[in-house]
Amino acid sequence: MSSQPAVESSSSSSKIVNVILSTLKLDESKGEVLTVIVRKGAHFTEYFILGGLVTITCGAFNKKKNNSFILLSCILVALSDEFLQSFIIGRSSEVRDVLIDFSGVVTFFIVNYMATHIKIVKRGQFYE
Repeated sequence: MSSQPAVESSSSSSKIVNVILSTLKLDESKGEVLTVIVRKGAHFTEYFILGGLVTITCGAFNKKKNNSFILLSCILVALSDEFLQSFIIGRSSEVRDVLIDFSGVVTFFIVNYMATHIKIVKRGQFYE
């Protein structure tokens, strides 16, 4: 959850951005754009993983996974995260972040569907 004050959160992002800038030998002017990409990419990745964990957990208890329940659970986590973030000094709650979070979950669903339902041709045989 986004419980870090704005200063701590910015400091964490800055460390990653500085490593990327120096590794790729990019101009310092790219830092601001890269910061946005790193921060939003972290939201996306975090919820991609959450989608996977919730899917695995639901599948462990019930062989027939309820996708609506999984999606609803993940969107509620994203909404509650943004709501709680609004109480932290220097942080704000944004609908855009909820959409980025949820897109991570939806992307997991798409990747998972492709991995489990598309037939793969291997040595002339079809596998599901």
